[in-house]
Amino acid sequence: MHKITINCEKLNHPNTGLYHYCANLSKALLAATPADCRLQVYAPASAAAIYPPGTFIIPQHGWHKLFNPASYNCNLWHATNQEKSYFPTARSVKKILTVHDLNYFNDPSKPLHKRTRYLRNIKSLVRRSSHLICISAYTLQELQKHMAINLPHNIIYNGCNIDFAVPETKPALQLPAPFIFTIGTITNKKNFHVLPALLVGNDYLLVIAGDIHRPAYQQKIIATAKQLGVADRVIFTGGITEGEKHWYYRNCLAFAFPSLHEGFGLPVVEAMAFGKPLFLSTHTSLPEVGGPDAFYFEHFDPVYMNRLFTEKLNYFNANKMVLKQNLLNRAVTFSWTEAARQHWEIYTRVLNS
Repeated sequence: MHKITINCEKLNHPNTGLYHYCANLSKALLAATPADCRLQVYAPASAAAIYPPGTFIIPQHGWHKLFNPASYNCNLWHATNQEKSYFPTARSVKKILTVHDLNYFNDPSKPLHKRTRYLRNIKSLVRRSSHLICISAYTLQELQKHMAINLPHNIIYNGCNIDFAVPETKPALQLPAPFIFTIGTITNKKNFHVLPALLVGNDYLLVIAGDIHRPAYQQKIIATAKQLGVADRVIFTGGITEGEKHWYYRNCLAFAFPSLHEGFGLPVVEAMAFGKPLFLSTHTSLPEVGGPDAFYFEHFDPVYMNRLFTEKLNYFNANKMVLKQNLLNRAVTFSWTEAARQHWEIYTRVLNS
């Protein structure tokens, strides 16, 4: 029997994209496991509760960064992110690497020597892998700018995280007016500070959901809102439950995501699954994921953003039946079941090579 280990140590970090990626992909892979294979989930012991009874869990420990004995007990290891911490030390084990983005390398605020080391580490992981998976064409293109990709590689899109079996939960927060919704960790790369401009000249609210990773950046968002005279209509919820997230998506006026750095952009597909008008930046992978029926900010001048938002929201509402259905149709193409099928094809190919 072939033993395949999928690294899900990022289940240590709820309310992040990598958490949802690991949880949803691993569960879809488990549901599609061939009879001659055993999928082993390398994850923190606390994560066992999200899996069906009988799932083979290999407990992850911090000291595995120095030496990872778990990596010796398999035929194939799937490294689900580009960090080197838990990458197998066993040369006999075949390795598949998933790269999500080069966001850290592309962030000019990071020290150059750290960015250089980060890229060097990714190059090393690519050289040691049997197969490379990227989550978007954009990510693959970024890698090809900086290194030779001389191994088999595929693009496999993420699925949609929304499970409509999860009941909606109305938040305790009272929202007295229509609201624009966005979600993500509060960090500079999300570019949320440009969104208060959308509130000028109307009575809309802006709801920003997500853990505050950079308090100084939250203050920048607030300061921008104060300058525009709309600070009383910008709301931070912190982390939210899946049920609350569903409620915000279903009830929002529109979804705005002006991020500067994404490898994919899971929240875009989530909002798409509710047929909501999407207002995105043109940066990185977002046009690839958002598609032709999303609306895009070409730049972040506040007057321009406000005008585009107003015009395109009116356009969406005037053509709602068609545009909403287009978004719903596109959302179903992002499937964890399909992603799992493609992964199993690659696992089988690598095991038999």
